[in-house]
Parts: sequence; structure tokens; C-alpha cells
Amino acid sequence: MILQDEFLIFGYHATCDDWYGYKGVRTYLEKSLLTQEAMRAYKQAGFNVYFASYVVGWNGDECRGKFAESKLKKVLDQAHDEGLKAFFFEENLHRLSGRQEGLINPEKADGFNYFASEKELDEYIEACLREPMSHPAAIGVSTKDEPLWTMFTAYGQVYRSLKRIYPNIYINANLLPYSSELVTREHRGFYCPNEEDLGPVEAYRTYVKKFCEETDPDFVQYDDYPVHERDTGEKYLINGHLMNAQMVAEICKERKVPFSKVFQACQLFTTGKLCKKPTERDMYWQMNIGMAMGIKIYSYWTYYPVVNAGFETYDDTACFVTKQGKPNPLYYWMQRIHGEMQKVAKTLLKFNFEGMNVYLKDEVPGDCNFAKEFLRETEDGNIRSYEFRKAQDVKMKNGGVALITELYDEKADRYGYYIVNATDPEMNAAQEISVAFADCNNATVLYKGEETTIELVNGEGKFSLDCGQGVFVLPY
Repeated sequence: MILQDEFLIFGYHATCDDWYGYKGVRTYLEKSLLTQEAMRAYKQAGFNVYFASYVVGWNGDECRGKFAESKLKKVLDQAHDEGLKAFFFEENLHRLSGRQEGLINPEKADGFNYFASEKELDEYIEACLREPMSHPAAIGVSTKDEPLWTMFTAYGQVYRSLKRIYPNIYINANLLPYSSELVTREHRGFYCPNEEDLGPVEAYRTYVKKFCEETDPDFVQYDDYPVHERDTGEKYLINGHLMNAQMVAEICKERKVPFSKVFQACQLFTTGKLCKKPTERDMYWQMNIGMAMGIKIYSYWTYYPVVNAGFETYDDTACFVTKQGKPNPLYYWMQRIHGEMQKVAKTLLKFNFEGMNVYLKDEVPGDCNFAKEFLRETEDGNIRSYEFRKAQDVKMKNGGVALITELYDEKADRYGYYIVNATDPEMNAAQEISVAFADCNNATVLYKGEETTIELVNGEGKFSLDCGQGVFVLPY
């Protein structure tokens, strides 16, 4: 996996045939959506990688020699014709990486569930992947989604096997998000064996670090969907959104690997309302926080509404496209936002997360609980856990939430600062944020894909940002 000039961007459920599943029952469309036109529309939304999901899933143990006639080859051909790279779902990788015990066991070795050695496991996995991985569009595979800590022994064995066979393979390994609700008497055993003693924050850090120890990953990825709504119509932001991003960004910094994340692009109902239908401001809010945290790989739940939704319900108008593949407003918002992001990607890919601070000024419009996790007993109520090298004396004109992160280009020995008006996007609260930069007279500013140069007055720059908007500042 090489990230040089562009962010890697893909969508979950980008693969839809002619059916949707709900509560175990399939309903069928008039025609299949596995077409070249559908693939072209996917690319035109700003995606550069395609996820060939279980809809065209490949079982390399059962289907060897049948790749030429498979639906997987059909969509990989279509992706290749559009200039897209792709990774795919293979059933045995998901089966093995989701096991709750180790796979290497000479006494139980059967060549399917247990293996006598790493070499035998490698031979089995290579045989399962040989045909699709030879396709010119194929760059990798997916593994068990949101694994529990109890799966990490098997997960690590599969991950390391894939890297031995294909050293440059892309492995889409997606972790659980942080949630204090997963460390309770009702919900426990997700993150680590002693999570109640550690508390939710340390339990989650332990979970991510254990994953890294077992896999030595090329990047760290999780999914969280922060923009919610209750049955009463009340809109709110999940509390752990920034905390989760900070924890993973810090671990990526320690390990010197890219940060990857799955973002919300859906409205979801379970027993009641959960994820709300995202607005354009919601999407800018998510993407600017993502870029501020140094994220390099962007993906979305979900492109089509979830194809096999189980007992979840998805609003047909909230994703990139409807069940029939017709673009929703979000498609066009993200088409533009992706274009803006890729204009600055070549610069931002050089910079990695160093640290962050959150600022609040009363009265904060809308929900600010997601930011209060960072408050401590200081004079103005704001955390000072990180000392910026250059940025100082931050001022906010209006009530709201600001996020400022420090990013560093090691090769050029240069610091940059991503400033986000992180106020609840439901409020549309504009903000002027002033930041002084030590020993600097000018700054290069990247905003919505455009680059300008500004003069700093006594070292200070003033940035007027609509709600959810962000600006990357390179002071000098």
C-alpha cells in the first residue's frame, strides 16, 4: 500500500447485485447493479479504491478453478476498466480471523480449522487467494470486521500469513470503536480481559495496542458514526468521537503507521433512531476533524444502503445512492468534498499527527458533551495536555468548540496546524479563531482545496470558519 499523492478513499457496500436482505428475507430488484455504469458512478463520486464485498464473495477453498466465470472477476474487471484498485472478501479469511483460539495446533491439524505450522497455514491461504490476487486490479483483502480481543491470536496469525505471502498486500482490518458503554456488566469482554478494572479509556488503548502487537499492522482503522438522533427528534453527537480519534492517532504516532477511519454516511434505525441522516455540514465536520487528526485512509458506511441489513433499517435517501443506484444529495456533496480533499492530499500526506488541544467558549451552541471529555481544572476550563511548538494564545470570538492539532512533516522538519470549528454542526455557528504563531510573520493556508498566503499581524492569524469547516496553516 503506497500513499503518495492521494488519500485512499473507498465505500463499504459499494457492491450491489439484484437483491437486498432484511430480517433474513431477500427482496429482488428488476436488474443487477453489477454494471460498468454503476462502477463509473462510484468512481465519479471521488473514490479510488473499490471493495468487492460478500455480495460477490469468493470462497477460494470451494471455488478454485472457477474464477474466470465468477462475479468477483466481473467486478474486478469493471474496476480495472475505470482505473480503480480493489480489495475483496474471501470467506475463509473471515472464518479464520474470527476464531477465538489459535490456528497453529499440530495435534488438531486438519488443514482447514487448524494447521500444523505457519507454512501449512500460508499454503492454505495462498491457494484460496491465488486466482483473484493475480488480477491486475486486486491489491488486497478484508478480514473479520470489528474483532473482539479474544480473536486476536487467530487474527494475528492470519494477518502475518498474508504479509508473508504478499508483502505489499492491503489488508482491510477494521477495529471496534471506543465506547464507555462496552465496559459495563451488561457489555464486557470486548476490549481486554480486565477491562472493568482498567476503565473504558485504558481498556480501549489496551485493545488497540494488543491488535498492533499481534499483527504489526500497516495502518490502524476503526469505525464510529458520531451524528445521532433520538426518537424525540433530539440531535446529539456521541461522546467518544474525539477521544477515540485522539487515542488512535497517538498509537499511530508511536508505531509510525497511517491512521485510517470509517465515517458515517447513513441514517440507521435499530430498536429506535440511532444515526441521523447526515447533512452537508455534518460531512464537512467529520472530514475536517479526520484531516486534523492526520487520517490518510477514508471510507464510509455506507455507499448503497447496507445490502444484507439483518435487523437494522437504513434510510434509502441518506447514503451516497439509493437501493436502485440513484445518487442522493450526499453523493454530490462528497463528490465536491473529495475533490477539495485530494487537492491538498499531496501536502497533508507528508504530515503526521503530533498532538491536539480542544477549546470551548461559553455559551456553546448545541451539544458539546463530546468535547467536555477534554476539560480539566484550569483557569479557562480547557485541557493543556499538549504544548504546541509554535501555536499559542488561542482566542475564540463566539461561543463554541475549536479543535487545533499539530502535524509534523519530519522530512522537511516543518510544523502545521489544523484548526477546526468543531461546534455541533446542527447549530451552523460561525466562528472566528485567532492563533498566534511564535517567531512567524507569514503563513500558507489550505482551505477547501485552495492555497493562499497570508501575513501574520504580530504573529497572529485570524480564521473565520463556518461550522464544521477547517483550515490547515503552515506558519513561517
